[in-house]
Amino acid sequence: NHLDQLSYLMLTSGTSGKPKVIRGSLRPIAALLDWYPRSFSVSHDDVFSMFSGLAHDPLMRDIFLPLSLGAKIVIPDAELMKNPGPLRQWMINQKISVSHLTPSLSQLITQDSEKSPPCESLRYLLFSGEQLHAQTLAPIRKFASQSTLINCYGCTETPQIHSWYTVSENAQGVIPVGQGCETSQLLLLDARQQLAGIGEMAEIYVRSPYLALGYSDAFLNEQAFIHNPLDFNSGKNTGTSLLYRSGDYGRYLADGSVEVLGRHDFQIKIRGYRIEPEEIVTSIKSLTNAEQVVVCYETSDKPFQDAQLVAYMCHVEINSDQLREQLRKQLPDYMLPNVFVAINDIPLNPNGKIDCAALKRLALEKSRPFKAPETKTEINLAAIWADVLQRKTVGVSENFFELGGQSLLATQLLARVKSHFNIELPLKMVFELSSIESMAEYIDTALWVREEAEQNPEAGDDWEELEL
Repeated sequence: NHLDQLSYLMLTSGTSGKPKVIRGSLRPIAALLDWYPRSFSVSHDDVFSMFSGLAHDPLMRDIFLPLSLGAKIVIPDAELMKNPGPLRQWMINQKISVSHLTPSLSQLITQDSEKSPPCESLRYLLFSGEQLHAQTLAPIRKFASQSTLINCYGCTETPQIHSWYTVSENAQGVIPVGQGCETSQLLLLDARQQLAGIGEMAEIYVRSPYLALGYSDAFLNEQAFIHNPLDFNSGKNTGTSLLYRSGDYGRYLADGSVEVLGRHDFQIKIRGYRIEPEEIVTSIKSLTNAEQVVVCYETSDKPFQDAQLVAYMCHVEINSDQLREQLRKQLPDYMLPNVFVAINDIPLNPNGKIDCAALKRLALEKSRPFKAPETKTEINLAAIWADVLQRKTVGVSENFFELGGQSLLATQLLARVKSHFNIELPLKMVFELSSIESMAEYIDTALWVREEAEQNPEAGDDWEELEL
């Protein structure tokens, strides 16, 4: 059947530092196009937003689903994706009725939205890619006041949606992802590959006839696509006798729904993207002469706060800002380490494994000394930074990214700077002005130039050029 033929290749991170190549057919997307309209009341009258990147597998969902219905697809300009207020207004103006988001993107859209009008046209808001927390839904419910909120689960190796869960008004804690879509099922298997009990943490396996064709590497296939150990009637790895081992772990709730808890292996999931630390290590080694490099991460108990990537490098001098800028040419923003720490040796625990707690202590010992804000601009910026980064205080010499900042938080920071100082900075400036000290100096200079231009209107063009 033509639906089962190789139709595309999708790349994801790999444990060797090289991406895995996933082979996909049209069968999963065809199943989605059949199942989705029957499960949700969507039609040619709907307007679908497309927020997915061109190299991310949800792209096929965001394109082919609306086209199959004869519905409208709207795509925001790249600059809109960095500005919460204009992006919200764009959704309202476009009368979007169905939207798929990661929880992080929904947080960006609803940033500082207390006085914003709701998007009354929005009927379905579907989440995937990250944990969804009930305590963060208040601004989302206000913006999507007429929406049904759906939490979904799927992987690049299990293309599209394989389970879903309708979020109730009284939801608490981590929102589940449901039990499975029709012929799909989420199985939680323990170390003996037996079904886990309710509340027991175990690895998530996806049982479905709509999996990817596998990896281009046969060895990876043997590890990830396995015969269903609970299927005693079939000896063939076809259809629903085949499982995909996701690497995520979770637990069954009392109603049979699955709650996703995090990654089971060395992968990290940040803003819906799966990251292999070894891929970051490979890039760092290509740019430095570090003898050893270890990339660890620290999780946060604050909703929507990403794991903070920390790169530990042995026997090498580090210019963090310079190295981060070089890495930006090789890695996407979400894979850039927040902190670079030069150390003499990698500490090991009694079992001979890397001692992450000891590494964390080393990072704290080498953190930059606290320097309090002094000028009015520094004081105002420090308040904005502390609020965005959810910290009590921020020193003027501390680095935005070392404090846990990343591109989504940077867009929030720039929106707050624009609102307070009436100065619009491009996103790249956060990388160049990564401390309060340097950002305050830049803002003070820009304000001085603007004031001089207002006092000397006859030289307006010259001042305008200087401000730019």
